[in-house]
Amino acid sequence: MAKKDGLYTTFFKGQKKNSTVRCVASFFGGGWTVIQRRRENTVDFRRNWVDYQNGFGDLKNEFWYGLEKIYRITMSEPTEIFFLMQNTEGTRAYAMYDRFAIFGLSKNYTIRTLGEYKGEAGNGMLYHLNMPFSTYDRKNNGPGQDNCSKLFWGGWWYNNCYTSNLNGKYPAKKEMHTKCYRCIAWTYFQQYRPITFVQIMMRPIRVKT
Repeated sequence: MAKKDGLYTTFFKGQKKNSTVRCVASFFGGGWTVIQRRRENTVDFRRNWVDYQNGFGDLKNEFWYGLEKIYRITMSEPTEIFFLMQNTEGTRAYAMYDRFAIFGLSKNYTIRTLGEYKGEAGNGMLYHLNMPFSTYDRKNNGPGQDNCSKLFWGGWWYNNCYTSNLNGKYPAKKEMHTKCYRCIAWTYFQQYRPITFVQIMMRPIRVKT
């Protein structure tokens, strides 16, 4: 387990080569691997399936780690997940699930389990349980439903359509204090008002706080 925040090299079960990860040791007991980070508008999250599968962005700033690597993490050992977010006024909230796992590519990285929720942001992922991942070029949400990723910008585990969408559009200045349905969202925390900082982290559940 990393003893300080930073970039490290690791090896995931089933992979043929090492991967670089961003680790957080200074927060909520440490042991976290960051799988997504949003803090400014330096990376466009309106990406295709291959990009979401493999990952994109800069691990030192904003990025999506990649569905395949997220899957490898969850298949290695029982994992918990932590969603940290902040609104335009600087208020932070979190949602944590104690048994997060997704299926692999053959099932389009469907959320297999979330476990028990705790936090103050509201249970924004429950609506997305058992949903496969979708992008604008690979619609996997329900038949007869709209292509949610086309409508709401980023790839996500859309249902019809969302109570959370943390890969949505980063809000422009004019959108900061109004409803923005395509922007980064966690509706139980902010309804459809923008979120300006997100960090999603995972760790083995053996780590105790």
